[in-house]
Amino acid sequence: MPTASTFLPRRDHHPSSSHATPTGATSPTSIMSPTGVSSPPRHMSPSLEHNFGRPRTNAEQHSPSGSQSHGRGNLLSSAREGSPYQLSPTNSHDALVSRSPPLPAPPIQQDEEESSPFNAITDDLRNRIIDWKGHPLQGLGPLQMYDLLAVRRDAIVREFFVYLFREAIICVVEEKKRSLGRLLSSDPSGSGMGSSAGGNRGVLRLKGRIYIKHIKQVTDTSVNGELSLTIDMEDERLDSFILIFKDRSSLETWRNHIQSLVALYQQQGPHMSQPQQHSGRAPDLEEFGGSSKAMRMLSGSTGTTVTTVSTADSVLHSSSRSTVSSNTSLGSTSVRMDLQTQHQKLTTLDEDDEFSRYDSPAPLVAPHLSSGPSNSLQPLQHPGVDLILVISIPPPNATPSTAALKLRVIRTSLDFILASMSSRDRLSLVTFEVGVGGKVRKTPFLCVGKTQSRARLNKFVGEIGRREEGAEDEFLIRANQEDKTDVVTAVNHGLDVVLQRKQRNPMSGMLLVSDTSETTRRAQMDLVLARAEAANVPIHSFGYGRSHDPASLWLMSNHTGGTYTFVKDWYDLRDCLAGCIGGIMSIGLLNMKMHIKIVDGQRFKIRKISGGPSAILSSDGRDVDVDVGEVRYGERKEMLVELELDNKDATRTVMKPSNAAQRALSATEQFHQSMGFDSLSISDSPDLADGMMDGMIDEVPVLEVDGSFFDPAAAKNVSRLAHPVLLTVTLLPPSSSKPRPSNSPSDPVIVRRRMELLASDMITRALVLVSRKNYAQAQKLLGETRRILHTVLQSMMQTLTPAASAGQSTGRNRKELLTIAAVRAMQSILQDMQILSEALEDNVDLFAHDQRNFGAQQAMVLRDQKSWSGRSAIERLFWTIDNSIELVSRSQDWVAR
Repeated sequence: MPTASTFLPRRDHHPSSSHATPTGATSPTSIMSPTGVSSPPRHMSPSLEHNFGRPRTNAEQHSPSGSQSHGRGNLLSSAREGSPYQLSPTNSHDALVSRSPPLPAPPIQQDEEESSPFNAITDDLRNRIIDWKGHPLQGLGPLQMYDLLAVRRDAIVREFFVYLFREAIICVVEEKKRSLGRLLSSDPSGSGMGSSAGGNRGVLRLKGRIYIKHIKQVTDTSVNGELSLTIDMEDERLDSFILIFKDRSSLETWRNHIQSLVALYQQQGPHMSQPQQHSGRAPDLEEFGGSSKAMRMLSGSTGTTVTTVSTADSVLHSSSRSTVSSNTSLGSTSVRMDLQTQHQKLTTLDEDDEFSRYDSPAPLVAPHLSSGPSNSLQPLQHPGVDLILVISIPPPNATPSTAALKLRVIRTSLDFILASMSSRDRLSLVTFEVGVGGKVRKTPFLCVGKTQSRARLNKFVGEIGRREEGAEDEFLIRANQEDKTDVVTAVNHGLDVVLQRKQRNPMSGMLLVSDTSETTRRAQMDLVLARAEAANVPIHSFGYGRSHDPASLWLMSNHTGGTYTFVKDWYDLRDCLAGCIGGIMSIGLLNMKMHIKIVDGQRFKIRKISGGPSAILSSDGRDVDVDVGEVRYGERKEMLVELELDNKDATRTVMKPSNAAQRALSATEQFHQSMGFDSLSISDSPDLADGMMDGMIDEVPVLEVDGSFFDPAAAKNVSRLAHPVLLTVTLLPPSSSKPRPSNSPSDPVIVRRRMELLASDMITRALVLVSRKNYAQAQKLLGETRRILHTVLQSMMQTLTPAASAGQSTGRNRKELLTIAAVRAMQSILQDMQILSEALEDNVDLFAHDQRNFGAQQAMVLRDQKSWSGRSAIERLFWTIDNSIELVSRSQDWVAR
């Protein structure tokens, strides 16, 4: 009887309950459909699985308040009736525009903004959007109309609240703050920072802006099954902007209004256009980037955002975040844990949708609004980090052209890392050349915020790869010229820096970049693993290029709780390093330890823990200690807890007669039976209430979960939870007949996690067989695994209704949504496994130098549910960590010096 446990630290909180619309209606919660378009289910149940450490719930979201019509006459009428105009975006599909015939564009007058019935909505936007990105609301002119629309950028579709002003079109979403956990708030309502920005409503976020003067034309590009309006820009380098509507009247209304405004600008000429703002940036499609950002900037399907209103990303100090209590589902009980400021207690870990990670084929988030280079951006807010970078550089005998290219990529990557570190961070750099007499250069921990230390780091980076004879190098490590330098040598130098530090930041990490194909001796590896365990620093390794040997990198990362990333394309190095460093900056908990205890020891017993970190199970099966380690904002850690249920007592009660009836009857008993006296046995209770109690449903506690952790932002240790999480199940009364086995399918969440673990294990086994030259058996193993995944996928598809399997969003229940999420995950796994299988079948030699490294990376990603980039299908599933996505976005916009 397995149950899935989940950790989902989030910076975000769910919006509060819905505000009433002028008609008194509220909008249902929406869920992303298979194609990425939101759809409103009739009801959303709480999560099926129990979430250890973070009970999650689907909070009801805001509905937009204000008039249901975009026409001015209707809005004036609503204003007279006292409409509150409380604009609170949600993912509802209830259109905000009327179904009336298209209206002509409103005249542009000087005093229109003062007399506009949209003033209340405009004021609400002004108060709730914190960051206008240098282009304030005053410069947009009066509001003409607004609606909840789907916006498509390339292949990605997402819903926004779209506002048409006289000067521009803007897209807005509500920040859904799901905090990692324990909040300190003096306001019992938990309104947090959102209260200061609009009552109890959440903070809004500007996602994009298009100025009317930059629009070339508006075209109706509707096809069968989709009503769309395409906005083409004057700058041909920018892709088109596509709005998707739900009915023809809304499309015509928007097209007429936009065309009228565009025609007016074209007639008036450029001198009447809105002047550029003080920043001088190109304002077009700010959020959506240029044509080179095809896969970015529009999805938000991972459900994570980085921009936070609070100044402290702490589990214990997060005054701007609010929480919602979790509910129970199918006998699973979640516990509410509240942290009040005056009592310093713990609060609820918010619940996120289980299917939120898998709701889009390309779940990429771009918190950084890209309108130019990211070189001038301020570093991300995070607790102090001690970071060690160990990088291999080409030796003197390397090909000059290849060495020059690699050195240039390494320098630009280090320049970006230096610019991304905050003033409290400390950085140590180690470079090494593989081979006999290879040079090793390193720096101690240098504080990036100090001018002298930063100058030393810049000097180190600038001198990488330079070989000037006779020049004094202050960073060079003196060693015997006959000694061989390899990966272990460099890592030992990095561990020296860690073990010799006199002070430390709350978080530490080591990044190892290696392109060497040299193997490492066992004795050397044992020594470095022992030292790494003593340093207690995770080693995140990066295999640079196709020629490197992944065995030593994978072993060090696996032993220290780090990750292994295969950088096939040299130019991807900076993005991969940025994703990993962003993951370190996203750490919300350190030294997380979880204790699971069986409450009802008579019925239940823990049989096995799989899928998660290392766990120690007691011999009696009643206690489990799990060392979770680091938990990041946006990360999910799942493990399967297999339980044994001993229900023999109930079975014996149903399967009467008892032992007394099985033995031979005495003469007296035979007489009583012949006379019918056995019906008056004292075992039959004369009290009717006893029989009623036997037939009632019983709720039985199963697991109690407690935990301890260290909050790096608050610098506090929590030894135990204020209220341990409790899992209960409902036992139905025994039936009179013999119980039959249940034919209901397994929960899709359990099936998905089992398939992830199966694929990870089988890929690892296949790679071991490849290393032993047993290619036929490896191919057979991959083929059988693909067959199992395909069979499970087909059986899950059969449980879906035709509407759900076709990707339609109407009428799907929560279980179907979870099933679709599991289907997407297994499709991604099958896609990458097919790449491995075909590569092994085509060329075994090429597989050993290319796809072998790729397979080693994918196996670790599936097991740990964590990745630093979205390059492959499996990586995209688990690339959900907040600052990782943000820093990669900045890396893509970085301009090298």
